[in-house]
Amino acid sequence: MKHEQIYHIKNIGIHERDILHGREVFENYEKIQYLFLKYWDGMISDIKREYTEKRQYVLIHDINLYKHGKDSAHPDGDAIDYSWINFRPYLAIMFALKWKFSGIFFYPYRKRLFFHNDWKIRNRPHGITTLGFEDKKGEIITTNRDIKKVMEELERLRKRRS
Repeated sequence: MKHEQIYHIKNIGIHERDILHGREVFENYEKIQYLFLKYWDGMISDIKREYTEKRQYVLIHDINLYKHGKDSAHPDGDAIDYSWINFRPYLAIMFALKWKFSGIFFYPYRKRLFFHNDWKIRNRPHGITTLGFEDKKGEIITTNRDIKKVMEELERLRKRRS
């Protein structure tokens, strides 16, 4: 991503800091894939247009500033972790599905519920989305591995308010 492209992102402030460590989100902007972030930003704008009864806030946890596993899309700048204020968690998952991200994950057992979206195609058949969550033990459960567990966790998420 080029520095001047930062100004085209509507839902992340130019000097916004992540909520985990207080680092500037765009600290390593050259390692962020602009098309990915612009697409994600479009989804956030879509949500804000459709759900105007409350003011929603999206909080960035990480784009590519931290260490990630070997299969992570974060080092390639094609992934983002974020959370919401004043928005139903289940709807966040539904919008990510609508916008057809290839990786959609949620972390309901962390201190703050957060979401992950990515465009990582490696290890996934073309056009297939992997949906999953992190369980209480820290293990990632995906629809490819145990669709019943994922659906049960989605049902719990549907009942949560925020």
